[in-house]
Amino acid sequence: MNKTIKTVLCGIGSSWCVLGGYRNVQYNNFEKEKKKNRVLNNLNDFKNQYNTKNLEGSYYNSRLQELQKDYDEVSKPNLYVDQSVNFIGGVFIYANPFFSPFTIEAELYRLEVNLRGLEDEKKSNRYYKVIF
Repeated sequence: MNKTIKTVLCGIGSSWCVLGGYRNVQYNNFEKEKKKNRVLNNLNDFKNQYNTKNLEGSYYNSRLQELQKDYDEVSKPNLYVDQSVNFIGGVFIYANPFFSPFTIEAELYRLEVNLRGLEDEKKSNRYYKVIF
């Protein structure tokens, strides 16, 4: 086989694997943002449900502190170590030939969503899933 053809094929394979790493990091950031929004909504609903000016009960304070602690926990920035591990996991998923039909289907779905300009679909869980 010609050296140029080998180089091109290696470049295509490497790009595909890097794309898998990027997709996995993107998916985990999307999941974290969903969890952050859910916890923030719970916190705001709890504050709106009870009048914060008149309540000083132990249940109210303990529940408010618990929700605030949950929010603080999910609001922490992503560590580079976590993102690196997610990236490597995505590379392994896209490099594995067993998963190729699923990853190709997911990329074709993303391509169609982008070509058709379906902005609502970009906010769905399926858009960010790496496989399945």
